[in-house]
Amino acid sequence: MNILISGKRAELTKFFLRKYKKNNIYFVEDDFPNVDYDFFFHIGASRPTSSIIKIIFNNIIKNIFLVFILKKYKINQTFFFSSISVYGKYKRTIHEKNQCHPRSLYSYSKFISEKILIKFFNKPLICLRLPALLLKNSDHYIASIINNLKNNKKIILGTNYNKNFNFFLHPLNLFNFLLNLKKIKKKKVIINISSKKSQTLLQIVNYLKKKTKSASEIQIDKKLLINSSNISNNVAISNFNFKCCLR
Repeated sequence: MNILISGKRAELTKFFLRKYKKNNIYFVEDDFPNVDYDFFFHIGASRPTSSIIKIIFNNIIKNIFLVFILKKYKINQTFFFSSISVYGKYKRTIHEKNQCHPRSLYSYSKFISEKILIKFFNKPLICLRLPALLLKNSDHYIASIINNLKNNKKIILGTNYNKNFNFFLHPLNLFNFLLNLKKIKKKKVIINISSKKSQTLLQIVNYLKKKTKSASEIQIDKKLLINSSNISNNVAISNFNFKCCLR
């Protein structure tokens, strides 16, 4: 299997290389051959904490160049790794049909990149709107909870402890889904991908506590106000047979 990737130094790319190194993997950043590519994983982007110049250049301008660079290559399926943050803040479940209200330069850069690729990229394309991925150096809420559990530190949950919570995803679930996905009929598609939704934050923490064999104490602080919404996986499940789960 021939796979092309942008984002050679990204943490997600490093994870992919560790788990799927048997494939023929090439990088946009290197000299890559003109062969038939089964997949193109467009991962490369600056982080939300990067400078304004880096975000604009790496997340928007580079995409314009990429459209023209890859025009002559045969790519069966392209996945653009976008962000669930393009929706902005929602109090209810987030669906693909919801309007986007990006609230930061990073989320706006992802939203603009989707528009650029959908309009100008001449390959089959799936824009993946992703929550935080549970990677080694992730600073996401769930990742910090896992780290605290491993160190037997106290876990304090706020007002969203009994609400469904799925703003995260294990990269293994993501790549297993993508590599087994059959070629789609539509040329351009946007889908949300996240973990299982029928679980509360407290259930997740108790599950992780059991898996990590942690001695951490879990406390509920009802004065700790936390806004919480949920991500719908319905399109990915019904149309693409996505198996969402908590790992």
